[in-house]
Amino acid sequence: GYDATAKPIVRIKNSGGTELDQVAPGNVAVKADGTIDVSLTALPAGVTTTGTDFTVTADDTFYLDPAQTTSKDLGSGFTSVPTSATITGPGGVPVTADPSAGAITVDGVTFAFAMQTTPDDVDKVTVTATGTPTATGNFSITVAAGALTSSKASVNVGTGYDQDHVNVMAKPIVRIKDSGGTEVGQITPANVTVQADGTIDVSLASLPAGITATGTGFTVTADDAYKLSSTTFTAGSGYAALPSTVTIQGPSGAAAVSGDPSAGAIGPTDGVSIQSVVLNGDKLDVTLAGIPTQAGNFTISFADGPAQGAATGSASSISGTSTAATGSVTTSAVTGGATDAKELWNTGPPNNSPAITGQDVDTRPVVDGSGNVYFVSSAANYSTLVHKVDANGKEVWTVPNGGPVGPAANVNRKVESNPILSPTGLQLVVPVSSPSTHPQLIAYNVSNGLEMWRHQDTTADATTTPVYSNDGSTVYFGSLDNNLHAVHAVDNVGLGISAGDLKWSFDTGSTGPGGDVRSGPVVDSSGVIYFGSDANGVVSGGGSVFAIRDDTTTGTQIWRKDTYGNVRSTPALSNDETTLYVGDEMAFYAIDTTPGVTRGTDNWGDMTFPTGGASPIQTTVAVGPNDNIYFGANNRTLYAYQDNGASGTELGTFQTGSGGTDNFGRCSPVVNTANRVFFASGDGNAYALDGTDPANWGTAATPGTALEWVGDLNGASKSTPALSADGSIAYVGSDDNKLYAFTDPATGFQLDNTSVTFAKDYLQGTDTLAAGDISLTGTAATGISVSGAPVINANGTVTVTLAGTATSAGTITIATTKAGLPHLAAIPNLGTGYPTTMTAPEIAALGVAITPDASGGSPGVAGTLAGTVTGVNGDGSLNLTFAGTATTGGDFTITVDAGPAEGTAGDQAVSVTTATTVTVGTFDVTQTGAINKTLTNVALKGTTTTPEKFNVTQAGAINQTLTNIALKGTTVTPEKFNVTQTGAIAQTLTNLALKGSTPTPGTFNVTQAGAVSQTLTNLAVQGSMPTPLSLKLTQGTASDVNVAAIQGSMSPQTLTVTDSGTVVETEGLLNEDLDLWDFTVSDFTRYIQVVANVMAVNGAETSSLAFSQSLLRNNFENLELATSRITDTDVAHEMAQLAKNRIKTSTAADMLAKHNKLGMMVDLTVMNLA
Repeated sequence: GYDATAKPIVRIKNSGGTELDQVAPGNVAVKADGTIDVSLTALPAGVTTTGTDFTVTADDTFYLDPAQTTSKDLGSGFTSVPTSATITGPGGVPVTADPSAGAITVDGVTFAFAMQTTPDDVDKVTVTATGTPTATGNFSITVAAGALTSSKASVNVGTGYDQDHVNVMAKPIVRIKDSGGTEVGQITPANVTVQADGTIDVSLASLPAGITATGTGFTVTADDAYKLSSTTFTAGSGYAALPSTVTIQGPSGAAAVSGDPSAGAIGPTDGVSIQSVVLNGDKLDVTLAGIPTQAGNFTISFADGPAQGAATGSASSISGTSTAATGSVTTSAVTGGATDAKELWNTGPPNNSPAITGQDVDTRPVVDGSGNVYFVSSAANYSTLVHKVDANGKEVWTVPNGGPVGPAANVNRKVESNPILSPTGLQLVVPVSSPSTHPQLIAYNVSNGLEMWRHQDTTADATTTPVYSNDGSTVYFGSLDNNLHAVHAVDNVGLGISAGDLKWSFDTGSTGPGGDVRSGPVVDSSGVIYFGSDANGVVSGGGSVFAIRDDTTTGTQIWRKDTYGNVRSTPALSNDETTLYVGDEMAFYAIDTTPGVTRGTDNWGDMTFPTGGASPIQTTVAVGPNDNIYFGANNRTLYAYQDNGASGTELGTFQTGSGGTDNFGRCSPVVNTANRVFFASGDGNAYALDGTDPANWGTAATPGTALEWVGDLNGASKSTPALSADGSIAYVGSDDNKLYAFTDPATGFQLDNTSVTFAKDYLQGTDTLAAGDISLTGTAATGISVSGAPVINANGTVTVTLAGTATSAGTITIATTKAGLPHLAAIPNLGTGYPTTMTAPEIAALGVAITPDASGGSPGVAGTLAGTVTGVNGDGSLNLTFAGTATTGGDFTITVDAGPAEGTAGDQAVSVTTATTVTVGTFDVTQTGAINKTLTNVALKGTTTTPEKFNVTQAGAINQTLTNIALKGTTVTPEKFNVTQTGAIAQTLTNLALKGSTPTPGTFNVTQAGAVSQTLTNLAVQGSMPTPLSLKLTQGTASDVNVAAIQGSMSPQTLTVTDSGTVVETEGLLNEDLDLWDFTVSDFTRYIQVVANVMAVNGAETSSLAFSQSLLRNNFENLELATSRITDTDVAHEMAQLAKNRIKTSTAADMLAKHNKLGMMVDLTVMNLA
């Protein structure tokens, strides 16, 4: 086991064992087999005598196996020589040093580290050992892993960060967390750079010290950073100087910081200060400075300037009363006159409170069989309401024209024509005169006001009062589109007709010049419809009168009469229906309606009206039971005529007073069964005239004996009266927003006013009065009483209704016997100095204090009194109103809060903009080089005679390596040599060697247990043994078993490794670790034979493939020929079928010809027989 590199000292001893001398080194030779030849031709000088049994012994020597002094390809991933390594020699004392600073010497051996230079292995380390060991044993080298590095050079994270770290936003702390979310370190600020786009670049060239191991899924996050959304703003108004105090409150909730802005900066709080406050006009310019340390809002508050305005004064309470001249009133009872109509009711207060309409009542109302009255009210803005009141004038319902189920708004549904009731009395039909976006007719349910149907078929206004057909199925009306329209009034499911559908339209221009239809239709007992129109007739600007018939699908003209002027009055039939009376702008006509040549001609010869066109006739014509004819003209005059057949005679006239804009423009007369004529006028009155005595009607200024009564409408009227069923009550509308009910005057003593308003200072909604709280005194008070509860009005007055019949003429004094509760009257012009620019909320915020005032000796007790400021006057004073009542009346002092400050500024909020990590950077940590556990250069050398077990064990999980393990010496009978490695992944056993001159080595066991990619390489037993030892390989669920060989004085062998039923045979020739001299000629001969056999098989396979290719080509050609033959056969078959069909056709034609010929022969035979 000796080696030439370490020649031993050879000693000469005598027979007694005493050393005599040493053999000169030149006489000592180490042989190749490890033995020593000692030349004794020249004895050492110490041998001075002869003798026997001299012994030659050689000292033990230690040396490194030259083949194993260099370890290459250690580790991976190194970029330079490692900076730390620990080497423990046989002496057992570890030495740790920096290999990059120089070689390391341990137990006589020097280890030098260098990087590999082979291109594919430049990241590996080579260790070279030199020197002579001082003892036998193992050298263990542990090399520290290389530096940890990031898989990314840098990451970019976050958003909203600012580059100004001094004034705006601090540079954020950047933290590194492992895949479990645990923080492992922070990036030094120098490696953090805020970009212009608000993101952060984080350099990972130098990892924090907290990262001590490789891993994946490391994350980079930056702490939130904060900056002010704005550092300047303008606040407040009205300041004449800086406020005394400004306060800044930070988002953390820490105590606010206040200060005088004129003294300098205020703060900081949460990192921010108010740097300056500067007066800019009447506003404040504020500048903030600092970097916020919290997210949220900074609130800056400003003290108000001095308050403006002061108000105080005294007031005494008042109470509702009518004593003396403070509010009592006197009315009178006079002898009733024959011309004063008795007003039964009107729709205003107190009958309806509040009033059911605030709009004019211009059209004719409609009365049903139960005395309910329906009417329409409208205003100049086209807002229209439809109403129903009962027989006493009490509201039943009111709906916007369009109904609750129609469009919500009632705007632009103006009504200028009169509504009508259906023959059944169940529907109220209202015509609409309005822009084109609304219906022309709307039908309401009379019980609840809900819309039942509507008609909208044209874009023109409905300009006439509609009329029903005799059977009630159709409604006729005229419009401004030159047509008279017929509309279905009832549903007919069988015919697919719905109420409101258009039935037909009659064009007045269909038989001549046509024009708008403003003359309402009338229907005679036979169903003929009569109406007039504007048109160009016999005179330029004239109109026409039509008679048409309803033929279900069309209106058919019966006759047409052209007139002098536009016909805008609604005609009337004589009681016997033989004559139609109608007027135009210039004449009045009596048109013959009887069948015959005179039908449609004027019986009166086109009588020119006396006014000559200056006062057109536009009213509806009325015919009384006595056949008298009544109509009005626009000269404020009602006319009465008698039909003499061929002419007409004026019986009398009645001219109303002046007033209004439409004297008889829309106010038409109506006649009851007693021949009493009713009408209203723009002079504000309703009239009743005796129709049997028109000659004595007189005028409004000078009434005649035939004037029955006059009713006061308290305003002009455009309405036509409607009559009760017995004709005793006239219902008529007025421009004072009420509908009135009049009847004949009462007899005896009458009150000049049945509704009296008096008193003062009562509180509406607080004070209450009963009929018993009203006293009636005076000469006419007997027989008169208060009807119903007195009404306290908003202005503090009281309205009572008187009823009864006075027993004598005289006066009645009306007063209250119950005073109201004490309260305060409104106070105008209190105080001074209040800004006239105060807003409504500022005015409402002014508090009003009410305290007793004892200066006059009568202090009151405020009770529930409360004051309200209603406005600021131009002089800076206030107007006040009061609510509530005093517990005790008396004097009070009224004090109002001061007005707003001369300068004021609401709290200003400055938000903090937060920069945050929106995108989290991720990276993996790897090592530039790693040599986990390594056992190298393990040597046992010398003259050991009987070594015991030599065991080397390595246990590890990843990349474990056992290299250069050697047993050398003059071992005569070595025992077991075991090498064991256990691990889970990529385990490697390399260079396991047993060398020596052992004639009969023992067993050599290599055991490797692992799951993935286990490798056994270069397993060798070398020596001069005649019989190779038994090599047993045991491997778990291993794969990739490579090149196992037994070497010695034998040929390379093939090793079969059995693993879980899988056999892998590996030829020695494939072992890249063997050299050429490891093989014999017979090995190569056998390999060449194997290759020849493979080539022969390959040639056979190639020939077989060529033959198969030829066979396939022949088959393809045969298939093409077969396809062609099949096609030819199909064509031939089809040709045969065609010929066959032609033969059949020819035969059939021939048979048909013969059959026809046979028929002819039969016919001839029959003829001959005949």
